[in-house]
Amino acid sequence: MLACHTKDMAERDLITLIKQTKRELSGAISSLDSKIDSVDRKYGVLFEKQQDTMKLLGEGFQMLSDKMDRNHAELKTEIGEVKQGYTPISVHLALDKRVTKLESR
Repeated sequence: MLACHTKDMAERDLITLIKQTKRELSGAISSLDSKIDSVDRKYGVLFEKQQDTMKLLGEGFQMLSDKMDRNHAELKTEIGEVKQGYTPISVHLALDKRVTKLESR
């Protein structure tokens, strides 16, 4: 009889211990879930901020590229204008020879 009573007590103690462990694990899991949610929100915000930064960088590079293209076109036009107003050295040499010839007469 004592062995049966001890066995019943052991089973009850074991069941109580299992229920207590289950409650503790449930609380720990709930705590971990809330921590995971918090970390998820923080990293979501950081990710969105990083995306915004990358978008701004892309827009900045596009603006810079457009400005360089405009400057290149303007420079090409200016070089063309300079070339049109330029007299080749051969013309100057030919004139110099003619002037020298006239001066020698």
